[in-house]
Amino acid sequence: MHSAVMTLFGVAAQPGHVLAAPGSLSPLASLARAQVSTSAAAPGADNQTWSEFTANAPRFAGAAQRLLVEGQRGNAIRNPRCEGTGGASGLPTNWSIGTSLTGLTVTNLGVFVVDGVHCVRVRVNGTPSASFMALAFDTTTGIVAAPSQAWASSFFVRTVDLTAPPSQWRYTLIGRTATGVAVAGNSFNTATFVPGAALQRLSRAETLTADATIARITSGIQIHFTASQPLDFTVDIGWPQLEQASFASTPVLPPAAAPAASTRGADLVTAPLPGLGIGGGGACTLLWSGLLAQAAPAGAAQTILTLDDGTAGNRFALVNAAGGASLVAERALAGAVASTTLGTHTPGALVRLGLAVDGAGRLAASLNGGPAMAVTGGPSAGLTTLRLGNAASGAAAMFGETALLRVLPQALSDAALAAAVAALP
Repeated sequence: MHSAVMTLFGVAAQPGHVLAAPGSLSPLASLARAQVSTSAAAPGADNQTWSEFTANAPRFAGAAQRLLVEGQRGNAIRNPRCEGTGGASGLPTNWSIGTSLTGLTVTNLGVFVVDGVHCVRVRVNGTPSASFMALAFDTTTGIVAAPSQAWASSFFVRTVDLTAPPSQWRYTLIGRTATGVAVAGNSFNTATFVPGAALQRLSRAETLTADATIARITSGIQIHFTASQPLDFTVDIGWPQLEQASFASTPVLPPAAAPAASTRGADLVTAPLPGLGIGGGGACTLLWSGLLAQAAPAGAAQTILTLDDGTAGNRFALVNAAGGASLVAERALAGAVASTTLGTHTPGALVRLGLAVDGAGRLAASLNGGPAMAVTGGPSAGLTTLRLGNAASGAAAMFGETALLRVLPQALSDAALAAAVAALP
């Protein structure tokens, strides 16, 4: 979007561009997401129905239709589409049951597409002799793991019939030896959840201990009930995912009828500065509103906006600092970094940010319309690219959503910047 000289939120401004807005990405920007025979996914405008996306297709998520930007993630579960009947008790291929089912019958009633999600419908009925059953989404030796790794398990679930329901549902994530034996202290199975009649996506993250015998991992559901009491319930379970990370991302799926571990590439949103009317010194104002779904994990900053020369050595950036929810404006010159902390964000809540670069190495930034904070000594030439949601390396994704990104090809004053940020939707 391009306009003549205009007034921006009451501030006189030169022509600018809206690069991202609800449901739209400007042709001045491009989104690249590598996916080889893999689908990415996102919730639709009803916040309930999920759709699959091919490589390089932007994803606009939820009722607000914000642009979704995530980093690269892999789904280690080989059969998230619930295909086949090669698992335990005729469950989907590779799925397994880890406890005795004496007195119980487990029936695979087929695969149904519920709200866009492939779900296996499972009926469990009978009079059990045990007090729980454990359903795993892959075999005990199918997924390689290592000591001290963080893993996030997620899945969709809903109840279909509760004639004689179980008493409790629990997440399970178990670190195992190379032969599939559970390693002491690595059976994470105490956190509970309550499925409802509507399909919902649930997730849980755990960190394995440093036990050197850990070599495999499983995730799934543990279902508790009373021994010798009749049990009869039916449940839909779909799109299970297990990713090496401290929080879950959106579903990653292999092609239909080709079950395998799969990887979704990072969402890389870029715009060449010349096309935006911005010179090599980076003189411009960036106005952004959106959200980050989580705090940044330890050792991994989340990048919101960057102006750089194609490297990490020379840049201006807004980031969520590693290990928390602290929002930071920073500059790097020949690899030397200086920064100022703007404040904190609440994961999942809308936040407003602005960054103004004067073209002579000075950066000013405002959080939610607060006073502009400045950093000097940045690059004054050689900048080439604006990036949304990632760094030049592609390895510092914000895992968040953008409601609006507006670019002005000049730096607003500190006072005007704060006013423009305060007025962002």
